[in-house]
Amino acid sequence: MYLTRREVISLDRAGLIELLSRRIPEGHHIDYKQALSGSSRPKQFTEFLKDTTAFANANGGHIIIGVKEPDGSTDPGDLMVGLEDGAELSHDLERLASGGPIDPRISGLIIQPVHINDNRWVIVVHIPPSMAKPHMVVYDKRTYLPQRHSESVQPMTSYDIRQAVLTSGKTTVKTTGSGKQRGQVSTFDILIVPTACWWF
Repeated sequence: MYLTRREVISLDRAGLIELLSRRIPEGHHIDYKQALSGSSRPKQFTEFLKDTTAFANANGGHIIIGVKEPDGSTDPGDLMVGLEDGAELSHDLERLASGGPIDPRISGLIIQPVHINDNRWVIVVHIPPSMAKPHMVVYDKRTYLPQRHSESVQPMTSYDIRQAVLTSGKTTVKTTGSGKQRGQVSTFDILIVPTACWWF
């Protein structure tokens, strides 16, 4: 993770230029987009939900919408192309992500618009590492279970799903049962059998 929750919430144009000046390549924890992917709003929303969930099913990360991927020569300020409807779009994306298509919801997800000039915005999406994975997307009558792999998003395999359950599905409880002293702490694995999912 390249930015903390607090840094994302307080991010401004100068902070965004500082981040881009690090010239972090696109990879496992960061994705740069000049605009939302897709030829229509429903397709753009589908891709956004898949990208966001893919980071949550991996180790968290950031999606930065309205910028070009940094290279070795372009001035960081010139990487910011921005979106004219960025402020409104960020609210639409926030409502979308919290409205039910992602199950379970991603705790701590932040979608932050950053004003870069008179009428253009960059949207920074902060996806923290999740303790509730695997997350799936159910949207537009389709079901997806994506995961971030390096620079791409791929459907989770049965192995990925098992690993996600085993690494995130632990809880600590107090026990008073046989042979244990009152208040002793034990850790139990919670086994979850995921429903069948398809990648269309």
